[in-house]
Amino acid sequence: MRKKKEKRQKSSVAARIASMVVLIAWPLFGLFPDVASLAGSAVPPAPEPGVHADSRSSEWKMPDWLQLAGYFQSTYRQSVHKEEPIAATQRLWLETHLNEGETVSAFASGYVDADLSVYGRKNSKEPVVIADVGEAYVTLDTRHVDVIAGMQQIRWGEADSLSTFDVFNPVDYRSPISTARSTSRLSVGAIDVRANVFGQGVFDFIFVPVPRFTPLPEGKGPWEEKGLKYMRAYGDMGLVERDDADGAHSPEFGARLKFYQQGFDFAFLFFRGYEHVPRYDTDISTVYTIGKPTLRSEYEMFTAYGISMAVSAWESTFRGEFTLKQNYPFQGTSTVLYGGIPFAAPKVERRNEYEALVGWDKTFLTNLNVNLQAFYFSHSGAEVEGKQRNRYGYTWSVSDKFLEDALTAGFRGEFFANNGDYCMELFAEYEYDDNLKFTAGYMFFGGKPTSDLGQFDQNDHFYVGVKYSF
Repeated sequence: MRKKKEKRQKSSVAARIASMVVLIAWPLFGLFPDVASLAGSAVPPAPEPGVHADSRSSEWKMPDWLQLAGYFQSTYRQSVHKEEPIAATQRLWLETHLNEGETVSAFASGYVDADLSVYGRKNSKEPVVIADVGEAYVTLDTRHVDVIAGMQQIRWGEADSLSTFDVFNPVDYRSPISTARSTSRLSVGAIDVRANVFGQGVFDFIFVPVPRFTPLPEGKGPWEEKGLKYMRAYGDMGLVERDDADGAHSPEFGARLKFYQQGFDFAFLFFRGYEHVPRYDTDISTVYTIGKPTLRSEYEMFTAYGISMAVSAWESTFRGEFTLKQNYPFQGTSTVLYGGIPFAAPKVERRNEYEALVGWDKTFLTNLNVNLQAFYFSHSGAEVEGKQRNRYGYTWSVSDKFLEDALTAGFRGEFFANNGDYCMELFAEYEYDDNLKFTAGYMFFGGKPTSDLGQFDQNDHFYVGVKYSF
């Protein structure tokens, strides 16, 4: 037993050392061109002072219609409650712009992540390397109608966080937390037809032929939700049969009619599609079940109607959203007897969900930015077991710039006053120059062990990172 424990500790230490070596080494390739060339970099040496790059006849010049860019980023997240790091992610991001005249343009981006912290987690099923598309779309720009087709991020609400109409793009639950008041979202393949409304607004119609669903965290990972962990455990122990959602799903679509005037935006919103996180149900009887009960997962559809607005006045911006999610599928539970033992069986219950949000942001002095939002969510009908009918609270972000605007530091987060759920973050970003940026911070969670944020209270962590753009 002692040897196994020492082996786990050595693997954890090795993972941390490897990630920190990469964290330190990557910026060197940008700071010292000679090092980059020794490593086999294809980046040509910078031109000598007074010599224009075009004067070198042998040097290839990027055509005007093509732009290439990207960055290397290394981020290390260390839990304050565990020896194993939460993440030691090394990312390569590439993107390109193509412009062919004024009518047709294209954009594409993608990334490859390597998370070295996986090596330090025993029995983890997480992949070490993940590759994905950021966005990739083509734009046809005409006088009255634009068409955008491809992988896109679609954000229609006016809120800075917890938008009530952020419904098209699924959350990436492999690493869901972007900041203490925002989530990581995945692009979705869509066709956006956008028409000018007499110069007073815009009408959008979104068509998603193949919906994209949330990739769930793998077992033993730091972001595996407790409910998902228990259901997986039931299956591994042979207590239930699993019937996971698969097969074809109906297309999604949405529409937006937005009017804009000087200092005022107002929009009507519509969406018909899926809740991108699977919902679970069982066939357990309260009296008797023949054979093993079946645990089913399925993606459930709903319809949403909303309005959003933003008003600029008194050197401030006021925001508001109100959304009705009709027949929304809530994940609830039902206590039943299975073999004479009380069992918290998952159950899908549908209710009308009402969501309201108001916000205010203003910049004081020169760079002191204050952003505040209050929200209130409630559903109709009987209370869903395991959920609270009324959820309310606020989000905030306060930041300022220092050291000739090179350093940005602040405090942000979200707090659910109805149950004490929270996520908060102290953060700092230092821009050494146009290419090199350093980040550091501390993020912490709290609430009930069964709540959405409180279940991650063991994920309190500090983080450091470096990003080199090229």
